[in-house]
Amino acid sequence: VQIQPLTTSTLWIRATDPDGQVQSIVIPLAIRPIPDPTIHVEVSDSGLDLFVEAADPARVSVTVDALPVVLIDGHVQLRLEQGIHHSLVAVSVSIEDVQKVVQQSIVSLIGGSDGGRFDLPDAGARVEIPVGSGGGLLMQRVEEGVELLLSPRLAADGVGLFLTHTAEGSNRIAAGRTGRSEVVPGARSSGVSGLEWLSPDGWVTVPSWQVSNPPGVYGTVFDSGVYRLAETQGEASALTPVHAFPNPFNAQVTLQFAPTLPGLVELIVYDPLGQPVRQWRFDHRGGVGSLIWDGSDRGGRPVASGMYLLQVKTPGVTHMHKLLLLR
Repeated sequence: VQIQPLTTSTLWIRATDPDGQVQSIVIPLAIRPIPDPTIHVEVSDSGLDLFVEAADPARVSVTVDALPVVLIDGHVQLRLEQGIHHSLVAVSVSIEDVQKVVQQSIVSLIGGSDGGRFDLPDAGARVEIPVGSGGGLLMQRVEEGVELLLSPRLAADGVGLFLTHTAEGSNRIAAGRTGRSEVVPGARSSGVSGLEWLSPDGWVTVPSWQVSNPPGVYGTVFDSGVYRLAETQGEASALTPVHAFPNPFNAQVTLQFAPTLPGLVELIVYDPLGQPVRQWRFDHRGGVGSLIWDGSDRGGRPVASGMYLLQVKTPGVTHMHKLLLLR
């Protein structure tokens, strides 16, 4: 017998007893299974957007970290401070005296102009927000690899994604160790992995580089979605100590650096006359880092077109790199 949910039906039972008498009974049935509500999360540059849907005529209430929030047309925006946030969303739906509660745990990072780092140890994944950028992101482990959701600004600027190698060498993401990353010389494709992104049309290779300690792969990504490690062909790319993209540039350029040791990092941009126009100094915890320069000087004024020289000072090593600005 199939009865539609959220309806009232009548059950008629007719039977013959051992004496040959026909007996019948009519039973009214009120079927009230409540479908699970759906929770959809999007990330903005300053917080989270929650979208909740439930079957009519259910009454819906939502709490975030045990605090009630008000839905407007099934949506609520959560403003978050800079930093890593562990949020527990609980959605309660009820019809008459029947209630169902669905919970979802969300880990997010809101980064400011000083950048940020988000580690997901159980998935062997790490995300670096460039210094000078900012915005929000969500990252969680899924069956295919790691799912990454980027806010609009981070999708425009890009973030650094690092995934560790698995012990078995498969495409699954394994737990990794935290620590510094080192440049790895180019090597043949035996045992070499690269990043792949699950596009609407299937898996797409993402430009990436090999790092070690812990061994893994690093790449700059701009799209939300699922990423994984996959075996590549040809030669593994060596991660250069200093890299800039795009170069030449017009509006802004991402300056990428890979120090072999954690510590104080200093970046200085010199104009064509050899005068410093912009300088940054900050502590870096190791691994690949990045910074966005918007082509302005210390006073926030746009600099002229020309060839500029980038000096990157890391613990024990100094590197130089040319930048071409075209207005």
